[in-house]
This record gives sequence, C-alpha cells and structure tokens, in this order.
Amino acid sequence: SASATLGCAESLTENRIRAMHPIHRGKILKRQRAVVRYAWLLHFRSSIPELPVVVTQTRTGKRMDAHDSLAAAFKHTTDEITELLGLKNDDTPEIKWRYDQRPGEAGMIIRVEAKK
Repeated sequence: SASATLGCAESLTENRIRAMHPIHRGKILKRQRAVVRYAWLLHFRSSIPELPVVVTQTRTGKRMDAHDSLAAAFKHTTDEITELLGLKNDDTPEIKWRYDQRPGEAGMIIRVEAKK
C-alpha cells in the first residue's frame, strides 16, 4: 500500500473557473491535469497504489470557497487521478473522495492513502 502527498502550485475556485473564457479555462484545466500527472509519475514512478484508496484533495488559497463547490472545482484533477489509478469512472467504491480547503498560498495538495 502506498501513501503520498502531492503538492501543486495552482488552484482555482469553481466560480473563477466558470467566469473564465472557455479557451482560457480549457488551457488552465488541461495544465492542472498535466501538473497532477507529472507529480504523480514523479512520486509513484511506474507503480500504481493498491486499491482501494482514500484521495483527499485540499485547495489552498487566500479566500475560502463554498464547500459544496469544492468537488466541482476539483473535477478535472479527480478525472486525472481516476485515470492514473487505471479506472474509467470516479464513481466507484475503490476510491473514497474527500475535499478540503485551508488558508495559504494558492495551490492544491492531493493525498493518496490506502483505505482502511
């Protein structure tokens, strides 16, 4: 079983994502997925964490977002993590998704740990 904390330097609120022009939004969300993939591959190399896992995605930033929109703000990273785990759908009992936020510099922290 593997446990890892991946840090990424970019995080957006759902409201900020919706307010962007679609071209800019697409580029930023694609870059977010690429950053998650890169951090994942650096940490896990060629091994995939053993399922089931708990994935906690934490948004850090100066302003706190409404808790009910955190899952939507993390949708693209959720999709990327699902693919990296070799699954086709994020709605599976193999992954327990958790979302959190805390004050700090803009970014995100993704924690992957074995489900107990």
